[in-house]
Amino acid sequence: MKECKMTEQNNRDKMLQRVMNLRAKAENDGASESEMQSAFTMAAKLMDAYNIEEAELALAETEGRIVLDIINKVVDTSCLNGKQRHKIVLCLAGVSAFTSTKAVYNRYSGAITFTGHRPDVELSNYLIAVIKEALDREYENYRMNNKAVGYGAKTAFQTSMASRISLRLFQMAQEADVNRRKEKVKAESLQIENTNTSSSTALVISEIAEMKRKEVDAAYRKAHPRLRTSASFSFGNNTTAHGAGRSAGDRVNLNRAISSGSQRRVA
Repeated sequence: MKECKMTEQNNRDKMLQRVMNLRAKAENDGASESEMQSAFTMAAKLMDAYNIEEAELALAETEGRIVLDIINKVVDTSCLNGKQRHKIVLCLAGVSAFTSTKAVYNRYSGAITFTGHRPDVELSNYLIAVIKEALDREYENYRMNNKAVGYGAKTAFQTSMASRISLRLFQMAQEADVNRRKEKVKAESLQIENTNTSSSTALVISEIAEMKRKEVDAAYRKAHPRLRTSASFSFGNNTTAHGAGRSAGDRVNLNRAISSGSQRRVA
């Protein structure tokens, strides 16, 4: 019986590693576009077919059964709008907090680089693209529906909207962290009551979250040892556009964007 269970676990681990290998191929800059798309599609199909969750992948990596690599990836979205910095830069900290990644941008080239576990970086890449598109779309709608937007309207609108979206992402990250802590306390209480209870999912997820933060921080410091902090943005003096931008930031459906970008979230 024990041998049978070990065989089943080994087969499961091989499938988990296959998923991770396919993801690595999907992110390999040396692969062709068709190869990358094929690998990404196959990985998604395997996860659906074998009911593989991100938490299971992370747990297997924690226990050394598979390798879940940390990557530094330049994402598809640029932080420049022509020669000007796009206000998407104001959302980088919020996206990083929510996805457990680290982000930097090059003010000259416009490149945005995320450091983190591959699934988290993939989600960050998707979120940045979605939010940037929303910032541009919402301002155009505001401009089209208002004959006189006033001086500095775009700066005030998009700065306020981006700041609001970033704050919402910070709050979502904090809520997730609070929920993890509550579940951990509950799980620890159950273990005290029943010493025969093995480590619960809640305890494992909490440990994974803390481990991820340490690993990503170390990789980030190694990749960017001389990083400098950039200047902040001005909100501008157009209070009408500022208020409209904040309201637009509240309207962006982040839950939909997150579920569309990654159906399974890492703990």
